[in-house]
Amino acid sequence: MCGLVSVLILVATVTVSAQDRWAGVPDEAKPMADQKLAEFLGSVPPTAITWRKYIGPDFDVYYGHANPPLSGDTSFYLGCCSGFTPEPQSSIVEGKLGRFPVRWHRRITDDDSVTQNALIEIDHHEVDIAISARRQQEVDQLVAVVGRLAIFNKVPKTSPSSSP
Repeated sequence: MCGLVSVLILVATVTVSAQDRWAGVPDEAKPMADQKLAEFLGSVPPTAITWRKYIGPDFDVYYGHANPPLSGDTSFYLGCCSGFTPEPQSSIVEGKLGRFPVRWHRRITDDDSVTQNALIEIDHHEVDIAISARRQQEVDQLVAVVGRLAIFNKVPKTSPSSSP
Protein backbone atom coordinates (compact mmCIF):
# COMPACT_ATOMS: atom_id res chain seq x y z
CA MET A 1 0.00 0.00 0.00
CA CYS A 2 2.82 2.42 0.86
CA GLY A 3 4.45 1.79 -2.54
CA LEU A 4 1.17 2.47 -4.32
CA VAL A 5 0.72 5.74 -2.45
CA SER A 6 4.27 6.81 -3.38
CA VAL A 7 3.65 6.10 -7.06
CA LEU A 8 0.36 7.99 -7.02
CA ILE A 9 1.96 11.00 -5.37
CA LEU A 10 4.78 11.04 -7.95
CA VAL A 11 2.36 10.86 -10.88
CA ALA A 12 0.16 13.58 -9.38
CA THR A 13 3.19 15.84 -8.90
CA VAL A 14 4.32 15.40 -12.50
CA THR A 15 0.80 15.91 -13.83
CA VAL A 16 0.55 19.21 -11.96
CA SER A 17 3.96 20.25 -13.32
CA ALA A 18 2.88 19.37 -16.86
CA GLN A 19 -0.25 21.53 -16.48
CA ASP A 20 1.42 24.42 -14.63
CA ARG A 21 4.58 24.54 -16.71
CA TRP A 22 6.11 27.59 -15.13
CA ALA A 23 6.02 26.28 -11.56
CA GLY A 24 9.41 24.70 -12.24
CA VAL A 25 10.96 21.62 -13.74
CA PRO A 26 10.58 18.56 -11.49
CA ASP A 27 13.75 16.96 -10.14
CA GLU A 28 12.79 13.75 -11.95
CA ALA A 29 13.30 15.46 -15.34
CA LYS A 30 16.80 14.58 -16.50
CA PRO A 31 19.12 15.87 -19.22
CA MET A 32 18.87 13.82 -22.40
CA ALA A 33 21.72 11.52 -23.48
CA ASP A 34 23.78 12.92 -26.39
CA GLN A 35 22.59 10.43 -29.04
CA LYS A 36 18.92 10.73 -28.02
CA LEU A 37 19.28 14.52 -27.87
CA ALA A 38 20.74 14.64 -31.40
CA GLU A 39 17.80 12.56 -32.74
CA PHE A 40 15.30 14.75 -30.86
CA LEU A 41 16.80 18.07 -32.03
CA GLY A 42 16.64 17.48 -35.76
CA SER A 43 18.03 20.68 -37.30
CA VAL A 44 17.98 22.68 -34.04
CA PRO A 45 21.49 23.51 -32.74
CA PRO A 46 22.15 21.86 -29.35
CA THR A 47 23.11 25.25 -27.91
CA ALA A 48 19.73 26.89 -28.71
CA ILE A 49 17.69 25.32 -25.92
CA THR A 50 18.67 23.29 -22.84
CA TRP A 51 16.35 20.26 -22.64
CA ARG A 52 15.29 17.99 -19.79
CA LYS A 53 12.94 15.02 -20.09
CA TYR A 54 10.65 13.25 -17.67
CA ILE A 55 9.65 9.70 -18.60
CA GLY A 56 6.27 8.73 -17.18
CA PRO A 57 4.50 5.39 -17.27
CA ASP A 58 2.76 6.15 -20.60
CA PHE A 59 3.85 9.70 -21.40
CA ASP A 60 6.93 11.89 -21.66
CA VAL A 61 7.28 15.56 -20.70
CA TYR A 62 10.01 17.68 -22.28
CA TYR A 63 11.17 20.91 -20.64
CA GLY A 64 13.22 23.46 -22.58
CA HIS A 65 14.91 26.66 -21.46
CA ALA A 66 16.10 28.95 -24.25
CA ASN A 67 19.74 30.02 -24.27
CA PRO A 68 20.86 33.48 -25.51
CA PRO A 69 20.22 35.03 -27.92
CA LEU A 70 16.84 33.27 -27.57
CA SER A 71 14.75 33.89 -24.49
CA GLY A 72 11.88 32.02 -22.83
CA ASP A 73 10.73 28.55 -21.85
CA THR A 74 8.83 25.72 -23.45
CA SER A 75 7.48 22.38 -22.38
CA PHE A 76 5.40 19.73 -23.99
CA TYR A 77 3.61 16.58 -22.95
CA LEU A 78 3.63 13.62 -25.34
CA GLY A 79 1.14 10.89 -24.48
CA CYS A 80 -2.46 9.80 -24.72
CA CYS A 81 -4.30 11.99 -22.24
CA SER A 82 -2.90 15.49 -21.76
CA GLY A 83 -5.87 17.05 -20.04
CA PHE A 84 -5.37 20.16 -22.19
CA THR A 85 -7.72 22.93 -21.10
CA PRO A 86 -7.16 26.41 -22.55
CA GLU A 87 -7.35 29.38 -20.22
CA PRO A 88 -10.79 31.03 -20.56
CA GLN A 89 -9.23 34.50 -21.02
CA SER A 90 -6.88 33.36 -23.81
CA SER A 91 -7.20 34.62 -27.37
CA ILE A 92 -6.99 32.19 -30.29
CA VAL A 93 -4.25 32.64 -32.86
CA GLU A 94 -3.91 30.35 -35.87
CA GLY A 95 -0.35 29.36 -36.70
CA LYS A 96 2.07 26.56 -37.48
CA LEU A 97 4.52 24.50 -35.49
CA GLY A 98 6.81 22.71 -37.89
CA ARG A 99 4.55 20.92 -40.39
CA PHE A 100 1.46 21.12 -38.17
CA PRO A 101 -1.29 23.74 -38.24
CA VAL A 102 -1.78 24.98 -34.69
CA ARG A 103 -4.51 26.83 -32.84
CA TRP A 104 -2.55 28.73 -30.19
CA HIS A 105 -4.30 29.90 -27.04
CA ARG A 106 -2.41 33.09 -26.18
CA ARG A 107 -2.61 34.99 -22.94
CA ILE A 108 -0.78 37.71 -21.08
CA THR A 109 0.23 36.56 -17.60
CA ASP A 110 0.23 38.56 -14.36
CA ASP A 111 3.85 39.61 -14.95
CA ASP A 112 2.99 40.81 -18.53
CA SER A 113 4.81 37.93 -20.21
CA VAL A 114 3.18 36.04 -23.09
CA THR A 115 2.21 32.36 -22.90
CA GLN A 116 0.92 30.29 -25.81
CA ASN A 117 -0.55 26.80 -25.42
CA ALA A 118 -1.74 24.37 -28.06
CA LEU A 119 -2.79 20.77 -28.50
CA ILE A 120 -1.55 18.82 -31.52
CA GLU A 121 -2.24 15.22 -32.47
CA ILE A 122 0.79 13.35 -33.81
CA ASP A 123 0.51 9.67 -34.73
CA HIS A 124 -2.38 9.03 -32.29
CA HIS A 125 -0.57 10.84 -29.45
CA GLU A 126 -1.39 14.21 -27.96
CA VAL A 127 1.23 16.91 -27.78
CA ASP A 128 0.25 19.57 -25.25
CA ILE A 129 2.77 22.37 -25.77
CA ALA A 130 3.37 25.68 -24.03
CA ILE A 131 5.79 28.45 -24.92
CA SER A 132 6.37 31.49 -22.75
CA ALA A 133 8.58 34.58 -22.92
CA ARG A 134 8.56 38.22 -21.86
CA ARG A 135 7.49 39.54 -25.26
CA GLN A 136 5.53 38.21 -28.24
CA GLN A 137 8.57 38.58 -30.50
CA GLU A 138 10.53 36.24 -28.22
CA VAL A 139 7.66 33.73 -28.21
CA ASP A 140 7.56 33.85 -32.02
CA GLN A 141 11.32 33.23 -32.23
CA LEU A 142 11.03 30.27 -29.86
CA VAL A 143 8.07 28.85 -31.83
CA ALA A 144 10.22 28.99 -34.99
CA VAL A 145 13.09 27.10 -33.32
CA VAL A 146 10.89 24.53 -31.52
CA GLY A 147 9.05 23.96 -34.81
CA ARG A 148 12.32 22.62 -36.27
CA LEU A 149 12.52 19.77 -33.73
CA ALA A 150 12.32 16.34 -35.37
CA ILE A 151 8.96 15.50 -33.75
CA PHE A 152 7.30 18.47 -35.43
CA ASN A 153 8.78 17.77 -38.86
CA LYS A 154 8.36 14.03 -39.41
CA VAL A 155 5.95 11.35 -38.32
CA PRO A 156 7.32 9.80 -35.12
CA LYS A 157 8.20 6.11 -35.28
CA THR A 158 8.18 5.57 -31.53
CA SER A 159 5.75 5.88 -28.67
CA PRO A 160 6.17 7.88 -25.45
CA SER A 161 8.90 6.63 -23.12
CA SER A 162 10.74 5.00 -26.03
CA SER A 163 11.03 8.30 -27.90
CA PRO A 164 14.17 10.47 -27.63
